[in-house]
Amino acid sequence: MRKWLRYTALALAAAVLVTVAAGCDIYLERRGAVTTPACELRNGYPSVAAVDGGALLCEWDYRAGESYLSRLDVRRDQVTLARTFSGEWSLVEQMFADGQVVLQRWDEAGSSFRFLNAKLEDVRDFVPEAEGGRLSHDGAGYYYLKDAALYRQDTVTGDMQRVALDQELRFVSLEGIHPAADLLLLWCRMSPFSQKLGMALVELHSGTCLMVQERADMLWFMERGLCEMSYDEDGGRDTIRYDTADSGCRQASAAVFGSEADSVWVVSGSQYALSSDRQGETLFRLGQTLERCEVTSVLAEAGVTGHLSTVCWLPTVQKLLGMLYDTAQDALRLVVLDPARMTFTPCGETTEAPSFLTVDEGITGAYWGELAGQPIPEDMGALRAYADRLEEKYDVDIQLSDQCAGPCAASWEDITTTDQAGLEDEVAAIYPALEALDRTLALYPDGFFAQFRNARGEGGVQFLPVSAFHMSFEVIGMSFENGDWHCIAYQVSNERLEFLGDSVLGFVTAEYLFARHPDSPEGELTRIRALLVCEDSLHEVAQRLELGKYLKLGNGEEGCGGRTRPSILADATEAVFAAVYLDGGISAASALIHRVLLDCEREEVVEERRRDYKTVLQELVQREPNRTLVYRMAEESGPDHDKTFTFEVLLNGAVVGRGEGHSKKEAEQMAAKDALEKLTDQR
Repeated sequence: MRKWLRYTALALAAAVLVTVAAGCDIYLERRGAVTTPACELRNGYPSVAAVDGGALLCEWDYRAGESYLSRLDVRRDQVTLARTFSGEWSLVEQMFADGQVVLQRWDEAGSSFRFLNAKLEDVRDFVPEAEGGRLSHDGAGYYYLKDAALYRQDTVTGDMQRVALDQELRFVSLEGIHPAADLLLLWCRMSPFSQKLGMALVELHSGTCLMVQERADMLWFMERGLCEMSYDEDGGRDTIRYDTADSGCRQASAAVFGSEADSVWVVSGSQYALSSDRQGETLFRLGQTLERCEVTSVLAEAGVTGHLSTVCWLPTVQKLLGMLYDTAQDALRLVVLDPARMTFTPCGETTEAPSFLTVDEGITGAYWGELAGQPIPEDMGALRAYADRLEEKYDVDIQLSDQCAGPCAASWEDITTTDQAGLEDEVAAIYPALEALDRTLALYPDGFFAQFRNARGEGGVQFLPVSAFHMSFEVIGMSFENGDWHCIAYQVSNERLEFLGDSVLGFVTAEYLFARHPDSPEGELTRIRALLVCEDSLHEVAQRLELGKYLKLGNGEEGCGGRTRPSILADATEAVFAAVYLDGGISAASALIHRVLLDCEREEVVEERRRDYKTVLQELVQREPNRTLVYRMAEESGPDHDKTFTFEVLLNGAVVGRGEGHSKKEAEQMAAKDALEKLTDQR
């Protein structure tokens, strides 16, 4: 009897379990493609991380001064665990081993991490050595950049050591870590002196660089590899390339996304991409073919209205968790999308594409070769030897001639190097500049400049003797940061007449403004004078006098359009002023300067130049909410010594202005001016 009862009890228990499991399956089946979890968001957008069976959400309640952490079981629509923390915390948005949870907070001292176990119990706190790093998925290591190299800090002991890689690279930033694997994506330097960048994919445990490529386009992590969106010359999306599970790497034209191409972004760690615009959201499935599903329609069928924003992929349940602003309820809510229950339709064919996982072995060699010094003309050998002696003596770096081009490009200013200036004797122009540098550096204590190098002896202070600066105000030198280098560019010249002419012009202009504006303060007079005698003004004078026809140029400069180059013509104008002064004195020079430059209409032109169109446009746009301006370079043309830049200004993604200039700043100002004129006409 007892035996029969025992078997009966076991049978009933088994039946109950089967019924519960079946009921759970039926329940999930009835939920359809869209479900809205019952848990309510307390205050704004939470940080979200995937866990086994669902997601973690961390919300900051600024009124209470607390953070609320909860674990959502997506299958059963239940909050299975919850905990409140004092202060503002956010989730580290990656999936950790053994159900670990990691929170991060920031305060005046910097950031710190708190590790929790799967039951949301405290395990340990961790303070990182540097900001901007990434945690490994076992939580044991924190990876960060120091002196452009990759380091690992043990999150238990705090010990730090450099990560040994199979490629000797120098990094700029950590771009991201795969949501579920220890694969780190980093931007790396292609050159020690320029802003040219590449990208590396590093397997952390082995130190193997799986990918090292020169590239300008952004990469995203997918469930089965990587995805890139490349851009065309106009700044629009051009192609998409991505990894698949069974078809290798595929690519397609971005045209398959239609009008949504510029708003598509990959949901990290998944094989899906989402686009969002005013018309709604569309989900794309990236496989051997591209497929799409109108999410807005799917939501509407489920009785949900609003726009998706933050979306997180939950790999263990193969679902998407999103934040949605419900327009009907005027509230933020969670929504779960099940792609397996959504209808996707093909929207474009793909073709086979080359793998992302290629290593360009020449990148590291080119980097260190450039650091060792690029070749220079044979006639500059003695000059280079002199610079080398100064480098060893003072522990600095000195670049010469076209070696200065890469570092100068990092300044974002228009700088002419000595090889581009058409100098009759480039060596004779640079040599006195090195002598002056030698005398200047000798004033510093021994070993002074060594302190600016990093722990490996790389980087430091770099001197760049150049020919000219083309800016809206007069300078003879400038300093700027370029990676590990503090660059100091300074002007060299063998044109004595230009020096004298500049002084004469400055005196005559100052006297003129002093008499014309008796009530203006010194600062106002200085600003007007700088604009009156800037390169643009002198270039216009040279054009009217047709000075280009009378210049004596070298063959190289002649072939590169030197007779029409603004900087050369402006210098020639100053030389003419000096020659007239030497021949007829200050009265003759003053009469010429007044006749060709200081006419009554000139100050109106100055006032026009003084207008900061970018600021005026920004103020106009900010009168209405949710309006964003972006400037982008649309075109770059002309030789290196006489570039023309074309910029566009976009208002909420639409081009509203376009302008050209010989510097990037000038082109941006002209684009802003064009936009102001168009927007004013529309009003």
